[in-house]
Amino acid sequence: MISEETTSKLAKIAVENDLESVADAVDYAVDEALDPTAYSDDELARLLHRRLED
Repeated sequence: MISEETTSKLAKIAVENDLESVADAVDYAVDEALDPTAYSDDELARLLHRRLED
């Protein structure tokens, strides 16, 4: 379960970026937080695999 504070932040991200759901806000926040140059191709592939499994 996520906290009210986190839910509020995600709702704010959703509104500010014209996203349709909190789930879209989570995806957006993850994409913004990840610096693709900080990960090797193998690490990015693992992260993508985990994300697609969910």
